[in-house]
Amino acid sequence: MPEIPEGHKRLAEAIDERRLELGLRWSDLTERGGPSGEWLRSLRRGDARDIRYLTRARIAKALGWQRSYVDSLLAAGCQPEPLDDRPAIVREHWDDDDVRKIWEVRAIPADAKAGLVGIYLTHRAEAAS
Repeated sequence: MPEIPEGHKRLAEAIDERRLELGLRWSDLTERGGPSGEWLRSLRRGDARDIRYLTRARIAKALGWQRSYVDSLLAAGCQPEPLDDRPAIVREHWDDDDVRKIWEVRAIPADAKAGLVGIYLTHRAEAAS
């Protein structure tokens, strides 16, 4: 069995971490415009070979990354931070421990968490007045 390239291992691990962070299933990645489920399985098994430009772009789109981040994961030794895609309301109130706790719940999709943060902040403001 041929050895899996290090860049492919890094990419597979990063995809899995990001998927969990966003509260997504593997099938959700395809629904969000990512590569097919079969291609994702082949990457995790180590069967994926040359990863085409379009595939890298689709991975980035599905996970909210810049395509250059996917390229850097595939390049030896490069792992920059992904784009900070937290909604503005979350970034603006990141010092609030409750906002951070809401955002860090992995089981809730990102768009739902942003809505919960908005509800929490509205309720908190109403209670203060």
